[in-house]
Amino acid sequence: MESGKPLRTSYLLENPLAFHGRGPCGFFRSLRQSSLPRILMEGDIRESLALYPDLERNDPDRSFDQVRAAQPLRPFPLIVLSADRPWGPQIPSLIAAGKLPTDVPADFGYVTDNAQKKAQEQLAKLVPNAKHITNTNSGHEVHKEQPQLVIDSIRQVVDAVRDPASWP
Repeated sequence: MESGKPLRTSYLLENPLAFHGRGPCGFFRSLRQSSLPRILMEGDIRESLALYPDLERNDPDRSFDQVRAAQPLRPFPLIVLSADRPWGPQIPSLIAAGKLPTDVPADFGYVTDNAQKKAQEQLAKLVPNAKHITNTNSGHEVHKEQPQLVIDSIRQVVDAVRDPASWP
């Protein structure tokens, strides 16, 4: 690995999470092949596993395989809600607090923020007439920080499914 960094910053910036309706780009493949600590993908679940050994867990490898095998998206009502509060500035304090491993690059959050922004822009473009809301006044957990925005977005999608003429 270059400079001891688990992710190649330049690669990620040039190739954000591009789905193109068929599956992930090389970013997902590089994640599978890297030594990126699982804690960045799953979080620290040791305490939860001790309390509940049958805890449902994310299997990134299987998820990546499923996304790669998926057919292109068809038109449907879609609203993409994007966080507008960056994660990048939080990384140093998370490392200092022991919530992230010390070998996480200090710029990891900024690189991730940039990739996520580009990926969500591309996601919104995958579906004709999708709406992309970028002014959410929230971080990653939009549903917790702005529940009414999420409720309103869900209602818009449900209404559009019931009455397709109501969707632009």
